[in-house]
Amino acid sequence: MTALYVRTRIWWDQALWRLTKLLSDEQGATVAEYALVLVLVAVALIVVLGDLGEALELKIQSVIDKLTTANPGL
Repeated sequence: MTALYVRTRIWWDQALWRLTKLLSDEQGATVAEYALVLVLVAVALIVVLGDLGEALELKIQSVIDKLTTANPGL
């Protein structure tokens, strides 16, 4: 039972050490900042392209409607 406690304690200490090292690492912070910027740009693109797609769909439908009313036999 003591061996299990010791192994668990060592694992926990190493995990805390790695977490502390990761959080204090400047390079890790830079990667996180770039990832955040990338996510924000992706969300902005999705919103803009979604709105653009809707506007384009309305414009195409308007052209189709005008062509249909101009040439009712087609």
